[in-house]
Amino acid sequence: MNRKLRIAALLLCIAMLTGCAHNTIHAHILTGDKITPLDVTAEAAGDFSPVGDLGAKLLNSAVQSGEQNPVISPLSAYICLAMAMNGADGDTMAAFEQVMGADMYYVNLICRTLMDSFDKIGGGTELALACSAWCDDSAQIKEDYLRAIVTHMESDVFMADLSSKADMQAINNWVKEKTKGLIPT
Repeated sequence: MNRKLRIAALLLCIAMLTGCAHNTIHAHILTGDKITPLDVTAEAAGDFSPVGDLGAKLLNSAVQSGEQNPVISPLSAYICLAMAMNGADGDTMAAFEQVMGADMYYVNLICRTLMDSFDKIGGGTELALACSAWCDDSAQIKEDYLRAIVTHMESDVFMADLSSKADMQAINNWVKEKTKGLIPT
């Protein structure tokens, strides 16, 4: 696996670990409390090829590594990496731009457009996407970062003791609820 895909896979794993909670035990939700979404314009992304391109790269990497029956959600991977990208700068930002196929402005625009489109899906189709960031309660997280992920990815943000078994269970409970029991832990 080439270096950039390894970095992308690592960041995806990190983003997935930062990802979940609603029925929390000790966690304090910041969304709606202290973090208000930005006022975004009605501009919409027109080219979603970076999402598919990333998915193809991840699938190819999984196949090349010998993974049996790989399942990839390009949209989930893209949004997770976009959340991490919003906290990057310098060389790390440049690497994200290369992996994501766009600069941060357009990546956020893609995410915002896709999140807006979920409300327009009708008929018998059920589609759910849930995003959240769990931040260790001892960490200093920049409000600009939190505001960006709340605005563009509709992410909930929680402060919690990430070494606490109770808060880890809260994450599992949230994942179980959001996946209707399909992913219990």
